[in-house]
Amino acid sequence: MALKKCSYMDEIKDICTRIIEAFSSDRCPLCGVLRMDEFNSLWQWAGHSGENDKNSEKRKQLINAGGFCSYHFWRFKEMCTDYGIASICTQLIEKLLEILKTGKQWAVKCPVCSELSQKESEYFSQLLFLLKDGHASKYEESSGLCIWHYMKIREFFGDDPILEFLHKSQLNQLEKIKINAAGLIAKQEPPLNLQQTDDEKHSPLRTTWKMAGLSGLYYER
Repeated sequence: MALKKCSYMDEIKDICTRIIEAFSSDRCPLCGVLRMDEFNSLWQWAGHSGENDKNSEKRKQLINAGGFCSYHFWRFKEMCTDYGIASICTQLIEKLLEILKTGKQWAVKCPVCSELSQKESEYFSQLLFLLKDGHASKYEESSGLCIWHYMKIREFFGDDPILEFLHKSQLNQLEKIKINAAGLIAKQEPPLNLQQTDDEKHSPLRTTWKMAGLSGLYYER
């Protein structure tokens, strides 16, 4: 029991460390850690794509789920070998033919999307803990939550007083990004382009992360 508790605490500590590190990036901190989780998850699936895994429990899970969503299928294709893709798709097509012959509907419950959704809930909880544990100022200086995650905070935080802090931070972060993007536009022609600041140069990426968040994360929602 003590070993399990220690392992869980180590996992929580790792999550918090990753979120704090993401504060220093150009992206939403939650999207940042979820992007790495997505990458690791797809690599694991790629590692179980060979013929030797054809009858494994993990493969059965994927076949029963109907495969990946469109977005994660293409991401998986980029990581997997042609033989792995052929092996998995052969089984999926067999399943599809079986279903279509019965007149039933083909339904997909992407395992990667499901996994990310579960982890997202945990990350919201840890973000709340970090903001109340002395990391609010570092978050305030970051690019902050993307619009998609910001719109979901009440779902996870309820009426917690931290919402007022997050609201003010979001307004300031959006204003800062807007000013830097406008500065980049104003200095696009020579010789003013030589005067572009680092924040102005990074504004296109920060703007995209702020407005769109993690690509594919909300495909099924």
